[in-house]
Amino acid sequence: MTIRTRIPARREPTPQKPQDTQDNTSPTIKTSEPQTKPKALNVAMKYARGDIITIYDAEDIPHPSQLKAAVRAFMADIRLGAVQAPLEYFNADQNWLTRQFALEYSALFHVWNPLLDRLNLPFPLGGTSNHIRGLM
Repeated sequence: MTIRTRIPARREPTPQKPQDTQDNTSPTIKTSEPQTKPKALNVAMKYARGDIITIYDAEDIPHPSQLKAAVRAFMADIRLGAVQAPLEYFNADQNWLTRQFALEYSALFHVWNPLLDRLNLPFPLGGTSNHIRGLM
């Protein structure tokens, strides 16, 4: 498994929890539209703690060594701010649609992103299997 990125690490002060939390572990978040993953992640990142923050989608089945590979990548290059694991479809042969999704992911993670990396250009960071260096 290969994990790479060109996103520089950011060092910012850890945000403080809002005063309107009921206890020290569960902030009260007011709902508003639209209810989207990017919006939820923006809120969640304010409360995330740890040396490495990982984002998975609920339906993901990560490779068993994915977290260890991410840690090794961070330890090998202190300039990395985030690393991303390639996604694979487990049911690529199920039907025409799943084959198309598998082809798209294969092209993105095994052709397009590696090419951009070799050219030292930024590449898209997907919404899952992302490992972000925490605010250490």
